[in-house]
Amino acid sequence: MLLDTRAEEVAQLRESIRTLTATLTEIEDNARTNDRILLTLHKIALLLIQKPKDWQTETTALLKKQFSVLHCQLCLFDKQSATLARASTRLPAGGSASNLPLTETTAQQGAKRYFHLPLKKASKTIGVLIFASKKADSFPDNAARDFSRRLAELLSAAL
Repeated sequence: MLLDTRAEEVAQLRESIRTLTATLTEIEDNARTNDRILLTLHKIALLLIQKPKDWQTETTALLKKQFSVLHCQLCLFDKQSATLARASTRLPAGGSASNLPLTETTAQQGAKRYFHLPLKKASKTIGVLIFASKKADSFPDNAARDFSRRLAELLSAAL
């Protein structure tokens, strides 16, 4: 009778391979997402350099398309209520996600998650960028907000 003493070692190696494959897949997914975010920032920067007459509409359309969100809106406070300005002032620089829209903004039909990004110039909040998504897990609270800060800086500089 022959016993294979290496069977347990082989099983452990196979489990390690499965774990490493799953980790690699997650890393590749994150890399693709980061590439898409960087490409979007690049496109917005080019658009803002050209600054066509309807740059705000083009920017929100680009963001909506690139991030596959239900709704994207740029609100400037000279056109919006003081309540929205006060609510936006309290937002962190990298934006904030919630299940409800900010006061004075319209809830989007089918939206399950919102992201609000304040736009500041010289420490004064001058507007807010609003995203709405159909997915409840969009805009996770623990997500890195470097992208959103940079996006806010680009848009604020253009205003």
